Amino acid sequence: MKKNQIKKVTILGAGAWGTALAHLFSSVAEKVFLWAYEQSVLDEINQQHSNHKYLAGYQLEKNIIATSDLQEACDNTQILIEAIPMVHLASVMKKIDKKHFLDIPFVVTSKGVHSKNLLLPTELLQTFGLSLNQLVVVVGPTFAKEIMKGDVSGFCIASQSVDNAQYIGNLLDRKHISVTYSDDIIGAQIGGVLKNIIALGVGMLMGQGAGENLRALALVKGFQELYLYGLYKGSKQETLVGVAGLGDMLLTSLSRTSKNCKAGFMVGEGHRELVKKTFTALPEGCNTVKLYFENDLFFQTNMPFCSAVYRVFWLEEDPNILVTVLQA
Repeated sequence: MKKNQIKKVTILGAGAWGTALAHLFSSVAEKVFLWAYEQSVLDEINQQHSNHKYLAGYQLEKNIIATSDLQEACDNTQILIEAIPMVHLASVMKKIDKKHFLDIPFVVTSKGVHSKNLLLPTELLQTFGLSLNQLVVVVGPTFAKEIMKGDVSGFCIASQSVDNAQYIGNLLDRKHISVTYSDDIIGAQIGGVLKNIIALGVGMLMGQGAGENLRALALVKGFQELYLYGLYKGSKQETLVGVAGLGDMLLTSLSRTSKNCKAGFMVGEGHRELVKKTFTALPEGCNTVKLYFENDLFFQTNMPFCSAVYRVFWLEEDPNILVTVLQA
């Protein structure tokens, strides 16, 4: 795909991941509009071509244009990409006129569930008038900083539309980026949702000083529960054991660069109060585990490790219950 073959791409969300995606698409689009709600972030992107708050140390291309005006961001765009925390996705979508996303590919990167109905991102977006064929889920074990550095990474692109999946995949394809395709939209999202809970739990164990043996045991148990729940929801086995499931879980759970693992580490160390002080918003796994435990009987009765994460984080029980679960 030649640069500037696409006139305009829009990315909703100027956090680390939205900024990294803007960087990738800036090489294949004439203009990339990046919607940001923080004026200081917006000004820095437009004036200094950087985003120190969320992705410090990297220079952005000059064809990345930040705006706080959703109308300006979405008007006449050819591809719409959301990179918004799940807790805010619905409120942002309510402000966008449907005319802006009719008949264009809509890329989904949020990881989480919405409200007690436990709607996955694609399920929530369909309530705003988007068709399933428009939606393209892009997931995988990828940290924004490594994307910016050009490190080898892998994406899973899942869609009911082969054409839309291939279209987005071709735009993301690089020598250092491996792209795999799937029609398993549910499986691609389930992995991204549950891996945050598992990472939160593994972080709690790390904060307690758990050795590598115990961490490995937690990863095995966590993945067994992710796999079981994925099959329960109709996911394909190959999706769950690929980059969208196992791959994403391993990356998020083994690195304290991960917000969820870092938050868990603080709780395990006995510094629970630091979580709210450190993060502008709670990491996705914190809210997700609460929604699942309180609204999904299958989760409560068949996922003891993930349920223990809920009890430690929200009921403030002793993190040692995680070890008890793993020894059972």
